[in-house]
Amino acid sequence: MHTNCLHQRLLLYVPMSLEIVEEYRGISVATLEECGVWWKEGDNYPVRVPYRYLDGEWYTRVMCDPRTNPPPSPKVFSPKNAEYHLYNPLRLGPNADLVFFCEGEYDTLSVIDCGYPAVGSQGTNTFNPVWARLFGGATNCIAFDGDTAGVKASRALRKFFKDQGSYAYIVGTSEEYDLNDLHQMGMLYAFLSDFLEENEIEYEGTD
Repeated sequence: MHTNCLHQRLLLYVPMSLEIVEEYRGISVATLEECGVWWKEGDNYPVRVPYRYLDGEWYTRVMCDPRTNPPPSPKVFSPKNAEYHLYNPLRLGPNADLVFFCEGEYDTLSVIDCGYPAVGSQGTNTFNPVWARLFGGATNCIAFDGDTAGVKASRALRKFFKDQGSYAYIVGTSEEYDLNDLHQMGMLYAFLSDFLEENEIEYEGTD
């Protein structure tokens, strides 16, 4: 058996925990706990991510073990016949003054881990324009992936805000690295802070 394959199989014998998610995704246990993330031992998709709304939860998505390399396809499942919902672990609403819009749960959690409020969609084609109305009074920053699909979705979301009389910034992420990649490299906080400073956007929540 190839050494790397053997090493990976041995890793999977280590019990699942939030510390494992922190080690492999760079998101602190404190943030994972704050956002309600938990795990189920002995499951091929052990990471549980609840989809919250103001007074409860829509459902829980299940995500693959972050140690699995390469990851399975798909990497995440929703309950059967579940509708798309906004990933909003902080239960942000109309009173939010700053919101980052992210692509996927780990990117969203990465931004929150840096001290900034964030919501996420399950993919580039799953964002409901109605959700934009929740944040019409906020400073909205769209931080989808920098690939072709992400750029197209970013422009569409900015148009949603424009159509309702609001303005949204496009962060302009890298095509090579998503937000969670930057977080794992210890670069995301500086990347987001520099973006806010360059656009003269003030936010005191990280102080």
